[in-house]
Amino acid sequence: PTGIALAALLIRGYRLWPGVALGAFLANVLTGAPIPVALGIALGNTLEALFAVYALRLIPDFHRTLDRLIDAFSLLVVGGLASTAISATIGVLSLRLGGIISSAQLVETWRAWWLGDLIGDLLVAPVILVWSVRIGVAERDRWLEAGALGISIVAVSFVVFRSSGGSSQGVFSDAYLFFPLLMWGAVRFGQRGSVTTAFVISVIAVWATVLGRGPFVEADLHRSLFALQTFVAVTAATFLILGASISERGEAVERLNAAIAGEEQIVAERDAAHRRLLAVLEQTPLAIGIAEAPSGRFLFLNDEFERLTGMRPSLSRAADPDGGTWESYHADGRNVGVEELPLVRALRRGEVVRNEVIRIKRHDGKMVELMTNAAPVKDAGGNIVAAVMIFWDVTAQRKADEELRRAHEAEAQANRAKSEFLAVMSHELRTPLNAIGGHIQLIEMEVHGPVSEAQRDALGRVQRSQRHLLSLINDVLNLARIETGHVDYDITEVPLEAAVAEVKAMVEPLLSASRLQCELAGSPYAADPPIVVRADREKLQQILFNLLSNAIKFTPAGGRITVEAVATDGEPMAAVKVTDSGDGIPAGKLESIFEPFVQLGARPATSASGLGLGLSISRDLARGMGGDLTADSVPGNGATFILSLPRA
Repeated sequence: PTGIALAALLIRGYRLWPGVALGAFLANVLTGAPIPVALGIALGNTLEALFAVYALRLIPDFHRTLDRLIDAFSLLVVGGLASTAISATIGVLSLRLGGIISSAQLVETWRAWWLGDLIGDLLVAPVILVWSVRIGVAERDRWLEAGALGISIVAVSFVVFRSSGGSSQGVFSDAYLFFPLLMWGAVRFGQRGSVTTAFVISVIAVWATVLGRGPFVEADLHRSLFALQTFVAVTAATFLILGASISERGEAVERLNAAIAGEEQIVAERDAAHRRLLAVLEQTPLAIGIAEAPSGRFLFLNDEFERLTGMRPSLSRAADPDGGTWESYHADGRNVGVEELPLVRALRRGEVVRNEVIRIKRHDGKMVELMTNAAPVKDAGGNIVAAVMIFWDVTAQRKADEELRRAHEAEAQANRAKSEFLAVMSHELRTPLNAIGGHIQLIEMEVHGPVSEAQRDALGRVQRSQRHLLSLINDVLNLARIETGHVDYDITEVPLEAAVAEVKAMVEPLLSASRLQCELAGSPYAADPPIVVRADREKLQQILFNLLSNAIKFTPAGGRITVEAVATDGEPMAAVKVTDSGDGIPAGKLESIFEPFVQLGARPATSASGLGLGLSISRDLARGMGGDLTADSVPGNGATFILSLPRA
């Protein structure tokens, strides 16, 4: 009952103590004990169980499976040695006070009582505790071996308990033949096998001794009981500790194996990742080198390194090229010293080198230009442990860039020469043309004599051709000035509507001659407040004159031209829109019309054609003043040119 009470309270808790007390009381009453004596014994049994459970629960993380040495020792000391003394003492005193035993029997009775409760706590309680936990899969698979162990116990029991009591074998001569079986149970089945084997053997020993067979039977009942109790107690205590030790060792081995398996998995994954990384580094189109610090010895070089440098240095070669690995030069041709090498700078100074071009002379004499990057690798303490360098061949790219740069320079030089030539030629041509114009005016003034109407008409045609040619030369000269950057802008605040009105007045004769209407959008036209832009007034008028002239040129007789000044509150730009009702511009030519020497095409055959410079010059002048000139058109519905300028 002692072992059952202890196991019940450990498994189900203190709430079962009334059942323990009631069971102990009824057990003693039913055996003929007086009620006061039964109450005293029940009190001792209950206090014993409560004390043992309380003390065991003070043990950190006490396992009722008793699979640790600390759990087994705690049960042995607290449950087996200490708590049983409470029950034995109170029980024996109750028997003495009840007159059931004499004073001479106190010691012997207390010893028997204590040993009995000790056996209960060390033999019965462990069996209940370990079997209260679910059996593992591995243990369920060993029923055959468990059966063999059970048969062996029966066979050895027959040998040990074959003789009747009082034989010459001696008190303990054969009982310890059970020890190999106890070892078997402990080693192969852990704590569950150890305590179960001890329990079965103890039950057989008690049963055989009661039948008067075996080594524990003596003529003196007390000696016989003491021998049996001693055997059972020693067996239970010894193999309780042994079973715990083996179980704990087994769990430690399992944890170690799991840890080893985990480490092996980690190592395998790390090795796989390392192999993948090496494969990536080997197959990357970039040359990669890794050197350790502080020695500078290479730890890794990929195949691209060999291809670009012409050799594969030994992994033991230092990063310093003191062995003449290759000659290094800056992009400007200066030699690169050892301390200037990107990898050495990263190793020794912790410097991060980004996109630095160096030239190397390989063993085959070929010069290669490399775009290099290098960076240090630091540990958790910030110490440099290695450095990595990545570079790639930019020889062809830099050669192409250099050729492109030279081509651009040559093109720019040619454009400057062309512009300068055009400027000189335009200047040289304007002088005789101005002289021609002057002589025409003198002839018209009849300075050299009378002029007939036929002659005057011919002079008019010559003068118109002279002015047209002079206009073309002026356009060429303006283009040359723009391309050479010789245009000066006198930026002032200009009322936009007023500038538009002035230019409209300038083209009125052309409008009348072409029978066209020009409408200034809005009535009245001037905005309130007026729109003011920052521009060069003369160049603004030049742009507007060109736009209106083109609109007149490409609008059929009887058509309409609209000019609109636009400004939106909060917007930094104002605009002038010039819209005509002509044939429009094909979509594919909306951008090309702003290129030099590109013509829209003349309308009437008698129209004087230009060089196709007006729109190009106008856009350049607009952009020079911080604005722009764009076009929009729907073929067959006219065209709109939009001049935008910054607002004042």
